[in-house]
Amino acid sequence: LGPTRAQREQAMGEVTKDDACTMCNKLKKGNLEADTAKDILEKLKTSEISLKVMIDSQIGMAVKALRSHKHEEVGKLATELTKQWKDKVKSSREGVPAKTESSSSTPTGKPKSTKRSDSSASLDSDKKEKEKDKKNVSPAQKP
Repeated sequence: LGPTRAQREQAMGEVTKDDACTMCNKLKKGNLEADTAKDILEKLKTSEISLKVMIDSQIGMAVKALRSHKHEEVGKLATELTKQWKDKVKSSREGVPAKTESSSSTPTGKPKSTKRSDSSASLDSDKKEKEKDKKNVSPAQKP
């Protein structure tokens, strides 16, 4: 048998999901020494890491939290790494139109329907009918 995918990635200087999770757990510890944090951040800064591994391991959130670390050098490294990763994400998305909530068409390109379902329309008409009846009741008929 040949090397596993994780072994091949590690040999090429790519951070595996397991490595990223281990580093993430170390970075999240409250009693983390500055030297250990710097070592991890330097390794992350010089290694390749896929977007999938970043997302799956949540390493980005752990690194982001270190930007305000009490040791200035750790904070600086974390800020640099965060910027590096943001640029990577941005460059991976170039050419892909951003999705917006206010889009007026469906994924097929057809305009979204503004009609409501029949059941909600009938509920509204029933409600309006009841309100109309209340308004049309004479003072003598009121309880």
